[in-house]
Amino acid sequence: MVDRSQALKLTLSLLRPAKAGWWTPNVNPPNLLPGHDPGSSRPRLLPRSRQQRQPLAAGFTLVELLIVVVIIGVLSGVATPAFLGQRNRASINAANMQARGLMSYCLAHFIDRGEMPNARDKEYKRLAKAPKSNIIQWEDQSSEDRCKIRITSEKLKLSPEGIFAVQLSGDATTIKATPARIRR
Repeated sequence: MVDRSQALKLTLSLLRPAKAGWWTPNVNPPNLLPGHDPGSSRPRLLPRSRQQRQPLAAGFTLVELLIVVVIIGVLSGVATPAFLGQRNRASINAANMQARGLMSYCLAHFIDRGEMPNARDKEYKRLAKAPKSNIIQWEDQSSEDRCKIRITSEKLKLSPEGIFAVQLSGDATTIKATPARIRR
């Protein structure tokens, strides 16, 4: 016969929550899963990992590939206009630098010799040569009393006078500079 204290202990032990992954007699009877190793001391109550159950085919799913293609498309759609705009700005800056070099040469030539360089001058020819660019048109409009380069473009919004001009009027020399702006 079982006395009250033993019955209470047995009842409390049965009501105690079972530990996850462990088998407690009469509380959580094990449901053996496929792949259970009956020789182990502890029954395996959790399923095996995905890799142990079935080997996966190597590669990516079609959905994963489509997501990657969409992400690449969005990134290239954002980056391409920025890249082309940067390329146009680089061409404009190169033309500006070349025009500044020509204007500096014209000023130095005028200060040294008292006249503007003519079209036969070797250094002037080198500096007045049109830069290699498909977005700008370079036009040398120099004369005896002025050294002027006109840079125009269908894609650019420029001053009617061009970007740089050096003109002589009596003893004074004026420099006009207008920055180029890209149309929006």
